[in-house]
Amino acid sequence: MLFRSIWPSIACFSSALIAYLTYLFIGIKVDENGFLKEAFFLLPLSLSFIMLGSVLLVVFFILKLKAGEKFRFSR
Repeated sequence: MLFRSIWPSIACFSSALIAYLTYLFIGIKVDENGFLKEAFFLLPLSLSFIMLGSVLLVVFFILKLKAGEKFRFSR
């Protein structure tokens, strides 16, 4: 039951990991003219997904506390 509630934050953390690993896989290259070639947009995208996932997780736990439900991580 807990997984159904926090799946958006898990999806955000997974997307952040995929974006960061893609950045590492693509790598950084310098061409013959001295220009830097990299997929820089993936770094802020990854950080944005991490922040969004963290905020969603905190909001979920605050809503659970306000509802008075106990946390059960096992079945």
